[in-house]
Amino acid sequence: MGVRAAALWWVIGLTVGVGVVALASGYGPDVLRGVAAPAAAAGVSWVVTTRAWRRGPEALWPLMLRAFPVKALFFLGYVGFVLGVLGARVVPFVTSFTVAFLATHLTEAYCLRRLVAQGHAEAPADGKWTHTG
Repeated sequence: MGVRAAALWWVIGLTVGVGVVALASGYGPDVLRGVAAPAAAAGVSWVVTTRAWRRGPEALWPLMLRAFPVKALFFLGYVGFVLGVLGARVVPFVTSFTVAFLATHLTEAYCLRRLVAQGHAEAPADGKWTHTG
């Protein structure tokens, strides 16, 4: 299983596990809303990251710099919407959001580290990356 698949399975496993536990408690909807955005954002981010890496590692850093403010605004808007408009209970939502956010971002960082290490091992001899798909 490649680095990409491992990251996505972590995100999916986290979401399903927390969702199952949440449904057994009285906090189901609030907890599910808390894990939904971090899990979805990490999955999308990882797919975009691996595609950029395949185009060439030099494309990754500029992409990450452009994506950071977009992700920050997305999360800010999402939290405001869930708490303000949907009226989620604060403690279960914020707790599950924080745990899912940290878990998915730490997993993504670990997989990015593996991707970069693997890429250095597979670097072309001439140092020129080519588009592979």
